[in-house]
Amino acid sequence: MTDKTKAEKSTKKKQQGQQTETGEEKVNISAQAEKAGKADKADTAEKVEDTKVEPEADVQAEETAKEAEPEKSIEETLQEEVDKLKDEQLRDRAEMENTRKRLEKHKLEAVRYASLPLMRELLTVIDNLELALQYAAEDDPLRSGVNMALDGMKKTLTDHNCKPIKSVGQKFDPAFHEALTTMHHADKDDDVILEEHRTGYVLHDRVVRAAGVIVNKIPVAPVEPVETVEPSEETKEE
Repeated sequence: MTDKTKAEKSTKKKQQGQQTETGEEKVNISAQAEKAGKADKADTAEKVEDTKVEPEADVQAEETAKEAEPEKSIEETLQEEVDKLKDEQLRDRAEMENTRKRLEKHKLEAVRYASLPLMRELLTVIDNLELALQYAAEDDPLRSGVNMALDGMKKTLTDHNCKPIKSVGQKFDPAFHEALTTMHHADKDDDVILEEHRTGYVLHDRVVRAAGVIVNKIPVAPVEPVETVEPSEETKEE
């Protein structure tokens, strides 16, 4: 064999050796990749199993707690339902009773004060009759007839529990009196009613019309300014 042929054979052997080494390296790399993939899968599976274990443990704990609780008998359950229904029935009955009493009260008040608007209209007629008597002459032949009509109207009011309000000499009460003006009388107490210009009336305990009155008002004495005494020089030195 010639030297050239020997050199070509040795070159081919070297190339074949390099290719073999490269193939072995690839095989080793793929094996390592497979091992890494398997390890990752194993870790993922362990995590999933760990995640699944926790809910199972919670469910088991709940079941254990339920089993630990004493089960109620049918009699106890029925008794609780009966007690609940009794309580609801008592509440409904109490509410109905309160509603009945409230409606009964409103009904009585409506009947008691049903004539209130009529009384107010009659008071206007009485005021006109009193004015007629006030300005009529003493010898007027109609005076006696007006007096009879006035007395009859006042008696009708009294028969229906509509009575006049006492005013003169009484303490002023804004619930029953209306102050038309004020006057000053030194010999009278403050807020005492001096005169009545319009008679007031109440129906039972409700005001039909407030009495128009003049109230005594004592003026408040002005407050005199207090003089301040300045200290003398001797007092300052001390």
